[in-house]
Amino acid sequence: MKRTKATTPSAEENQIKNLVIQAFKSTGYLIINKSLMQDIGLVRAVLLSYLIDKYKYWKGVDFYCTHDNISQDLGISGHQIREAKKYLLGHEYISTYKSGTPAKEFYIINFTILYRGLVVQKLDDLPSNNYTTIYNKTKYNKNKYKGELSETPSSDKITLKERNELFLPLAKQLAAIIQTKKNIKITTSQLKTWANEIRKLTENSEVEFDRIKKALRWYSKNIGGQYIPVIESGASLRNKFIQLENAIQSNGYTNKPKSPKSSNRVLRKKPNYETDRREE
Repeated sequence: MKRTKATTPSAEENQIKNLVIQAFKSTGYLIINKSLMQDIGLVRAVLLSYLIDKYKYWKGVDFYCTHDNISQDLGISGHQIREAKKYLLGHEYISTYKSGTPAKEFYIINFTILYRGLVVQKLDDLPSNNYTTIYNKTKYNKNKYKGELSETPSSDKITLKERNELFLPLAKQLAAIIQTKKNIKITTSQLKTWANEIRKLTENSEVEFDRIKKALRWYSKNIGGQYIPVIESGASLRNKFIQLENAIQSNGYTNKPKSPKSSNRVLRKKPNYETDRREE
C-alpha cells in the first residue's frame, strides 16, 4: 500500500475504518485488541494501537510522530520500535511517506488488513456447542422419522430453517472476508442461501463446524494468494473445501520451522571415526 498524499476514501473504506476504530475505542487509555496481540505479539500490537489512537486524535488524516515521541509515550526502546515498525510495514498494517522541510515521516493505517483481523476474531468467538447439540438431535430425528424432518416446530423436531440459522454466522463471516478484497454487496437472501450450502457441507459431507471455522480463519488471512482456491459464495466453499484444506496443508508444509530440520541433522551427524578407533 503506497501513496504520497492523502486520498478521498470511499464509503466502504469509511465503514471499515469505523468498525476498526470502534474495536480500538478508548477513553484516556490505550486499548490493545486481544486477538491482534495473539496474532502479532505484544509490542507490535501496542505500537499499532498507539498509531490508531493517534489517527483518531488527528481526526482521520495522515499524521506524523517521531520515535522519541513513541518511546516517551509507551516506554519502549528505540530497538523495539524499529523492530515492531518493520514488522507492521512488512505485513502492510501501516505504510509511511516523508513530506515537508525538514522531512517528516507520516503514517497511514491500512484498515482493510485490520478488518481481516476482526473477521478472524469474530470467527473465533462463534460457539459450536449449540450446533453440536442440535446436530445430534437432528441425526436422532432422521432415524426416528426415516429422514423426513417436519417443517412444523415441535419439542423433538428441528426444522430446516432452524438448522440453516446455525450456519448464518459462518455465511456472514465468509461475506466479510470476500468484501476485504472485492467491493460488492451481499444481500440477506444470498446469505441465507450460503448458510444452506454450508449446512450441507456439515450434514452431508460430515465436515465439523469447528473445521469450517478454522479453514475460514486461514482463508481470511490468505485470500487472493497464489494457488489458493477462489471462494466467493457458500456453494463454492462447499465445493472447494477440500481444495482449500489442501492449500492450508501445502502452506504449512512449505513454511515449516527450521528447528526440526536442524535437530534431524544433529541426529544424522557423521560418526567421529578417530574417537571410535581410540575406544577400540
